[in-house]
Amino acid sequence: MTKKTRTLEQKTLEQIRAALSDRNLSKVAERTGLSADTLYRIVNGEGTPTHATLVVLSIYVDGGTDGEV
Repeated sequence: MTKKTRTLEQKTLEQIRAALSDRNLSKVAERTGLSADTLYRIVNGEGTPTHATLVVLSIYVDGGTDGEV
């Protein structure tokens, strides 16, 4: 069996904010493993997320599933 490989297009912080603006951040937190507080701060433009956080959110916004994040 061959594993499917996906290419990640790194999203900008603005793209991530826009994509998360209409989502239930508690559910996003559950699916990504990030804290809801972190997500609220990102959406509200407070602080600067780490590169690792941006990668996780890029995968999520790109349609990644629980197992891929």
